[in-house]
Amino acid sequence: MATKTYDPARVNVIINVASDSGAENKSIVVSGYAADSFIDLTYTAEQFGAARVSADRKTMTRTHSGNDSGALSLVLMDDSETNDQLLDLLKSDKDDLKGLCAVSVRDNSGDKGLFSEMVDAYLAGEPQMGAGAEAGSYTWTFYSPSVTVNSLSR
Repeated sequence: MATKTYDPARVNVIINVASDSGAENKSIVVSGYAADSFIDLTYTAEQFGAARVSADRKTMTRTHSGNDSGALSLVLMDDSETNDQLLDLLKSDKDDLKGLCAVSVRDNSGDKGLFSEMVDAYLAGEPQMGAGAEAGSYTWTFYSPSVTVNSLSR
């Protein structure tokens, strides 16, 4: 049996913010993740619905939803510099309603990492914040109408 290695330090999230003023696009390289679970990518709906079996049990039909929308949550330490960058992006979007961006998540661990791309993504709003006896965390959520997940080995 082959042993694979996962390294959370080799998971990268990059947010590309387009500029409509002719200036160069801005990229935010996310850093300062919280410990444990720090990235969560989910589809809004299942790609295929539950299969239905005919009354005579001779045929089965499944349904493809065609819904590729999804959400990405990033959990950052409260002292991460990325929090300020995301807050600036959110403020700018509230001002001009032009906060759409592309978000890519890349797992470069091992032989077959995964690559995810979110097109026309946007921040849902201010982050959820947690605090206690130790340093807290901020959870930022992006939504996108189009999420794809692919293998880097293709």
